[in-house]
Amino acid sequence: QHSGPVSTGGGGGGAGGAEKEFANIIADNVNLYVSLSEKIGGPVADQAKLFKQAVEKEKELIGKAAGQKKPSPEEIQKLLQPISDLMTKITEIKDKNRGHKNFNHLNAVAEGTPALGWVCVEPTPGPYVNDLIGSSEFWSNKILKDFKGKDEDQVNWVKGFNGFLRALPPYIKQYHTTGLSWNTGGGATPQHSGPVSTGGGGGGAGGAEKEFANIIADNVNLYVSLSEKIGGPVADQAKLFKQAVEKEKELIGKAAG
Repeated sequence: QHSGPVSTGGGGGGAGGAEKEFANIIADNVNLYVSLSEKIGGPVADQAKLFKQAVEKEKELIGKAAGQKKPSPEEIQKLLQPISDLMTKITEIKDKNRGHKNFNHLNAVAEGTPALGWVCVEPTPGPYVNDLIGSSEFWSNKILKDFKGKDEDQVNWVKGFNGFLRALPPYIKQYHTTGLSWNTGGGATPQHSGPVSTGGGGGGAGGAEKEFANIIADNVNLYVSLSEKIGGPVADQAKLFKQAVEKEKELIGKAAG
């Protein structure tokens, strides 16, 4: 689909490679998880339908990013909104079905779904996903304990969903090392064109603080707003992180004065 060069945050693989490889991960794992969820039925199937839609939207976003320059944070937020909405609905299904016989399944998926948020995490999207895998596997391990040797469909359901989560960090490391890869060749205009004070360089006393504020505006604000949508400890962490970077901005300004 895309022939232009792609900025790979340290990764490689060509412009269309990232989207194609993500499609392979879906085919190898998500399709198995979805088909077995349909066999299980009920809210497990409902969640799986939404999860499939979310990963397909994410695949489209990866393809879109390969074909254009990185847009403004507001534009990125608009691109992420459909994925974010589906993630919220997946959690709502879990919340509405407390006490359900397949509550472990619903929890495993609800805890693993925030991993799709790696597309708005910089500069460590891979470690971000790694941190979430354990939360999901806490619940899927209960499924394995209940069904191993009794019901292969249930065991393979876990393999499919866990397989997707576990495939993400190496995929991200290869194609999106420090964040979702955008095309360096064409499309939108870069956000900041002024020189930035780099250690021994100039740029004026306020330059360093101003550029740090730009970095916050371009990245941290998006991360915080989406963390608030995800809620729970992710939102709590984001609130503290925002406070920390604001304090750091103040320190940079103080140092300049």
